[in-house]
Amino acid sequence: DKTYSYEEVFALSDELFSSCERGVVLLLCKKDFGTVVGYVGSLRHNLVPLLIDSEAREEASARQIEMYRPRYIFAPAQSPCFSGYQLKATFFSYVLLERSDGQNVRVAEKLCLLLPTSGSTGDPKCVRMSAKNISSCTKSVCNYLGMGMHRRSVSLLPFHYSYGLSVLHNTMHARGSIVLSQASVLKRDFWQLLEDHKVTDFSAVPFIFETIKRMRFSDTLLDNFVCMTQAGGRLDPKLTKHFFEICSANNISYFTMYGQTEACP
Repeated sequence: DKTYSYEEVFALSDELFSSCERGVVLLLCKKDFGTVVGYVGSLRHNLVPLLIDSEAREEASARQIEMYRPRYIFAPAQSPCFSGYQLKATFFSYVLLERSDGQNVRVAEKLCLLLPTSGSTGDPKCVRMSAKNISSCTKSVCNYLGMGMHRRSVSLLPFHYSYGLSVLHNTMHARGSIVLSQASVLKRDFWQLLEDHKVTDFSAVPFIFETIKRMRFSDTLLDNFVCMTQAGGRLDPKLTKHFFEICSANNISYFTMYGQTEACP
């Protein structure tokens, strides 16, 4: 129900983080404008975002705080209280908290982003990424997918997940646009949103493709779509063929991709 320019996003993020010093900032992510501003602002002000799901159990955030001792926490205002942190700023429905004991850890010079990954062990660890990692990968993907300012994606995948974050990175690098929504792919409202806002790019994981395999895309959606990508696991070859044929018949580029948090979003 509202549109923001890149200039506005940068101005708001700069205002939010202007007095912050370098350190780790724990970002409790949602698929909304607050998360985007918090993420962009932390990068612009030389902070190191550590991204986790805002819906994760309280023990998950407590574990990350214990392991990484973040200097700041950026979280939805309704999040549980964080012991040892005090309010520094508010932004829409988010709060920025600062560690109150002043015991801040040193952060490696090249470190830019921390993304948790459980791998095959189920024991969450963080992958460490530099600005060069992010820039190199983003430019490569944008070039391969032919991204440009005319492209419009949608926040179907969460931003704390490397594939979802890659969609955000690619969109922003190309200065395209992204529709932010919490809507479920199972609801008619989601598909109506894609039609209303002329979304051109659809990126999803196997579970989503399996869920929508019997769905008939409207002519409006097929006319608007420019690119469809699939990653996040193996998709049954029959389903790959199914969606490839739909895309091929409608002049839509289709990519089955392989991604890995360690390879950078």
